[in-house]
Parts: sequence; C-alpha cells; structure tokens
Amino acid sequence: CYISWPEDRIEQFLKPYYQQLIQAKLIDCAYNQFKRDFDLMGIQRHLKAIGIFSRLNIRDGKSVYLGDIPRTLDYVINVSQRYPELEDFHSFLVETVLPLKK
Repeated sequence: CYISWPEDRIEQFLKPYYQQLIQAKLIDCAYNQFKRDFDLMGIQRHLKAIGIFSRLNIRDGKSVYLGDIPRTLDYVINVSQRYPELEDFHSFLVETVLPLKK
C-alpha cells in the first residue's frame, strides 16, 4: 500500500521464498499456483486497505491516508488483469472506479 515494487523485484523476493517453503515441506504446489495465491491474497489485502483508508477519512476525519488510495488501487487493477476469472472485476475497476480517481 505504501510502496510500489517493480514486478521483476517482486519475483526476486518471491521465488527464493517459494523455494524455502518447498524445501521445508510447508507447501506442495507449483510456483504458478503459489504466485496466483500470492496475487489473489494481495488483491484482497489491498482492497481491505482501501476500505480502511476510506473509513479513517469518513469516520475519523483522517484524510492523510487518502493519498495512498491511488497507488493501492493501481496495484489491484494491475494484478487483477492477469486472471481471466477477474475480468469482470477488472473491467468494473477500470470503467467505473478508475475515472473517479483524483
């Protein structure tokens, strides 16, 4: 939510972590499945953060976090476009939500 990492840097973090999990027998799945799960969990966490940032502004008058919403929304849009099952959601974000971004 606060930092945007380039995709290649994320892969540099993720692949060794995946290998450690495999070696420790903590997971048993292909890397593609692990990456998909990572991406979907990331979308969920970023959506939650957008909601929290909004609530802090509406309920508590803390508008400082509103500046983090555009970067957080960009993450959700970028990652959601990778998955066909999220096509409708991605389209909604691009066509309905993104035009409201200031």
